[in-house]
Amino acid sequence: MASTGTGVVLGSHSVKVIQARKKGGILKLTSVANIKLDHAMAERPMDGEKTDRLASLLSGAIGKTGDAILGLTGRDLIIRYTHVPPVPDWRLEMLMKFEIEEVSEQSGGEVCADWAPLDLPENNSSDKTVLVALAKNATLFPLIGVLKKASLRLRGACPNAIAFHHAYVSTAKIEPDETTLLMHVCTENTYIAIQQDGKLLFARNVAGGGRLFTDAIMQQFGSGYDRAEKMKAQKADVTPKSTARYDDSLSEKVSNAVIGVTGQFVSMVHSSVMFCKAQAKLKELSIDKVVLAGGGASLKGFAEYLETNLGMPVVIYDPSAAVDLSALSPEEIEVFESDPSGLTVAIGLAALALEAGNIEILPEEYRKRRLFMERDAWMIGAGALVALLIVVLFITAGRDQGEAAQEKAQLQAEAVDWNKDKQEFERSQAALIAADEKWRSLRDRVRVGPTLQRALAMTNRVVRGQGFDAIHVTDVRTATKTEYVPKPGLELEPGAQPEKDTHDRVLFVEVQYKAAVQKLGKPADDVFTDFVNRMKAEAAAEGGVTISARPPLTDGSFDFTIKFAPGN
Repeated sequence: MASTGTGVVLGSHSVKVIQARKKGGILKLTSVANIKLDHAMAERPMDGEKTDRLASLLSGAIGKTGDAILGLTGRDLIIRYTHVPPVPDWRLEMLMKFEIEEVSEQSGGEVCADWAPLDLPENNSSDKTVLVALAKNATLFPLIGVLKKASLRLRGACPNAIAFHHAYVSTAKIEPDETTLLMHVCTENTYIAIQQDGKLLFARNVAGGGRLFTDAIMQQFGSGYDRAEKMKAQKADVTPKSTARYDDSLSEKVSNAVIGVTGQFVSMVHSSVMFCKAQAKLKELSIDKVVLAGGGASLKGFAEYLETNLGMPVVIYDPSAAVDLSALSPEEIEVFESDPSGLTVAIGLAALALEAGNIEILPEEYRKRRLFMERDAWMIGAGALVALLIVVLFITAGRDQGEAAQEKAQLQAEAVDWNKDKQEFERSQAALIAADEKWRSLRDRVRVGPTLQRALAMTNRVVRGQGFDAIHVTDVRTATKTEYVPKPGLELEPGAQPEKDTHDRVLFVEVQYKAAVQKLGKPADDVFTDFVNRMKAEAAAEGGVTISARPPLTDGSFDFTIKFAPGN
């Protein structure tokens, strides 16, 4: 994982960036930015000019470049839940691929997606609930373009609701068995998550946020957007009528214009609880409190209104006490302290960037690149190490062979001189045989290296070149097999055992693989049979090479061996 995590929220009306490190379990913020966009820029579609503008703002805000987690919201973000029976991880992955392909067809456009099983309380079903998050490429790719222009690499994209949940469980003190509904109200959308004991039960994105209040004022007073925003901030008060105290008549009129909108957020809470029970298959779900965050939550009296109408505690979340601000400049501290609740999602994204195993929506080309860096690059490094070992063995074998030749000449000379001393001659001869055996052993070891390279190349031609992406090699080992064959002109009598004087020792090299079939849509046995047939065809073309294989087990795993005859 990166030492610095970057969270980026390219919102409809602002750009928020948090960069952070983990220090002793505490999140230490190293860079903070909260840049407001003017209304004209906010309403502009994501064209080239807006992309350049956002990239410029982002580039000027970040402390250092690197990998970033991008927050996602809006109608082009889909969060859905699916239920699958208990299956192995590799089969679950295949089921999710089919699920994502189906959603892509239904949504009418290409999508990028990721998924994660939820750790839910016990229910009446043995099925596993899996959260699937999908983003339409038409929306995601322009945002990725902004990151590229700002010299940031996409580590992944994550729904803002999940990021808010991660920020809360990473920085808040959670009481045992407490069930909390988290509601982040931004300008155009509201993100809702439900957690229990720090575990995510449910997440959703709801259209409608603080802009609903602004639109109500614009409609009531016939004002423009900027004036309505100012009236909302200075005059609106949605405190329940029984306890509200208005500063003047304009404040009362503005408050009357927006208080009806507040009821929509009460409905969001009720519907979210209902959806969570249905998706998680829970008989009961009792919310202990509601935690608010985001710019929309700062509306005067908003928390009190929800608390009165929901009948449960409602608090506005402030992460300030749970993060370390010592690395920030005075200007950045001022930015953070002016709206800590509004930066909660960016904090969660930065924290997610420091960890593994979270929802990370990625285009396929990015996922393949990461897979190459995490797996294939290691294989290349291992291959380079094998090649280096081969060179060392060749050098060692050549040196030992030269030493053996010198020793042999010396022993032969001594044998002539010491012909009368047969016992000494036999001792010297034994030393010569030992040296020769050492050379043979080194020669055999050296032979394994090139043979392994040939086997890897043969397997790669079939797996990558002939469309067997479903075959995943999990282990490769080498072995040598020694057999004795009669010397030319001699035949082995029935039942007779090989003897060194009459038989030659022959070395066969085997490359032993462990693999698995990891793709649905075609039976594992069929994929295995096709693969083995193609490998045998490759072996026949090589000559002197044989293939043996054991059929796959129920989990798709199987073994196969490539055997090279002497001289091959």
